Amino acid sequence: QQAIARSKVLQPTPPFMGGDPGPVASYASFSATELLQSAYQAAEEDQEFQCSCFVWALKSRPRSAEVRKTIDSSVDESGRSLLQVLSGKGLLRPMTYLLDMQANVARRDSSG
Repeated sequence: QQAIARSKVLQPTPPFMGGDPGPVASYASFSATELLQSAYQAAEEDQEFQCSCFVWALKSRPRSAEVRKTIDSSVDESGRSLLQVLSGKGLLRPMTYLLDMQANVARRDSSG
């Protein structure tokens, strides 16, 4: 798979039998930013499972400054973080993954 365009969402891998989002090895070539944007687009389309897969791929990476900065970055023109988008849509599984990663819960968007 090639790097994604903003309008194209990566396709998640099938789930494990236990219900986990699936293997994340196929996402190894994607940057943290590409995974975040794919998670955002899946969330905007109310595709909770696909969004969970992308967030799980981020969660499975070593905790680096890049990943930490990425999960708290803005995903849309209003300055919202992925956590804010997910909570607004009520997508609990990917939101839980972000909270496990210690996403900033006090972050404010452009409207305060």
